[in-house]
Amino acid sequence: MRVALDIDDTITRCPQFFSFISKALIAAGHDVFVISYRLDHEEVEQQLKSEYDIAFNKVILPTSEELDREGFFGWKANACRRLNIDIFFEDMPEVINELDPSVVAFMPYDAELGKVAYIEPPEKQTAAGSGA
Repeated sequence: MRVALDIDDTITRCPQFFSFISKALIAAGHDVFVISYRLDHEEVEQQLKSEYDIAFNKVILPTSEELDREGFFGWKANACRRLNIDIFFEDMPEVINELDPSVVAFMPYDAELGKVAYIEPPEKQTAAGSGA
């Protein structure tokens, strides 16, 4: 599997969980990428290692040209496409909505930001499809 992690409001929301899961994934032979809007590559790698204890194969950060060309939310989705990401941990619904349907996205819940709501309500779920 190829798994991507966002930093701000994702890793920073629960660093112990992401430290554990990133190490377990790499130990099991999977690839872990950190995809962030931050700009200082060296600073990001240092902080991921020393402050958050995150294991990763590579950190992916945008250039200003990429953000101009692909748009703020589209850049992360395009990075996931380029890297063939299978699973993405990301806090921004605007980014998640841009992902290919094949990417499984997990979003941390932050009660201070309010309730999670569908932009468009899903079709009526059946008992078999509701996960109950």
